[in-house]
Amino acid sequence: MRQLSWMLSGALGLLLVGCGGVEQQGMEEKERGNSTMGRRGDALVTDPLGSAIGTAVAQGNTCGRLNEVTPTCSSSTAPEHAYTWTAPSTGTFTFTTAGSALDSILQVSDPATGSVLGCNDDAAADTYQSSVAVNLTAGQPVVIVVDGYRSRCGSFKLNIHGMSTTKRGLTWVKATSDSCGQTRVTCDYCDPYDGDTLCTESRPLLCIRPDGSLNCGEPPGAYDGWAGGTVALTSFLVRGTDLTSQAAADAICANTFGAGYRMAEHHDGGGWQWRAKGSITPLSTPASTHPRGSTSNLPNRFWVRISNQPGNCWD
Repeated sequence: MRQLSWMLSGALGLLLVGCGGVEQQGMEEKERGNSTMGRRGDALVTDPLGSAIGTAVAQGNTCGRLNEVTPTCSSSTAPEHAYTWTAPSTGTFTFTTAGSALDSILQVSDPATGSVLGCNDDAAADTYQSSVAVNLTAGQPVVIVVDGYRSRCGSFKLNIHGMSTTKRGLTWVKATSDSCGQTRVTCDYCDPYDGDTLCTESRPLLCIRPDGSLNCGEPPGAYDGWAGGTVALTSFLVRGTDLTSQAAADAICANTFGAGYRMAEHHDGGGWQWRAKGSITPLSTPASTHPRGSTSNLPNRFWVRISNQPGNCWD
């Protein structure tokens, strides 16, 4: 009887162990198979950011945190930090990790459906920081994940900049060259106060390198000044919503044409119209959607910034 009791007890123990093993294995497989926003679990822990807008709305360090999310745009087994955020208005919002030491991956997702709205590893060829632009409606929540490339971790800054779908930026147009063949650019019913072209549209970007170039043409006038530099125009279109700051615009110029180039400014040669060295070939683009005084202006325009007025896409 003792032998039978021992055999029954052993069998029961094996059964319990076996059931536990099956249950544990099933839970592990469920854990691996339940993917929400790339997460390998059921509930991603997030920190709330409300509807904060600006530079460094969140700062932290991913080292020592959990690896719970697999980004859809790059390889990563690194730990990450996740946030919830709600759009304060309808528009385009740009999330970046500019200023971070972390070689980052940034992902923005819909918490209700788990669908990825945007994911980015490197914002440009010469940076390890990330940038994601997403169109959102007022009150729409998102989950923002700051992750690391491969297995990397480190300190980060999360920046959020918004742009209304009705926001406008300043554009200029090429005018007739001067007697020396130097480039002349002009406002032509632009609106430096409120912008004249919707930032949801795309235009080339006018850049200038202030290098002290001398004027060889006619003398500068009150509204036909000399900028003392060399201009260049991007051969590609830049969406206004990508102009999230003057620094971002200047970086496009420097990355395209070299060190010393920045986005051209309304007052570079005195204001409203000026001349500079260099040659530009405008792309075919429409006239302004909101010209100053509702007066139709010329097409083939390009982005120009203005200081001390809200006529830029990032204002």
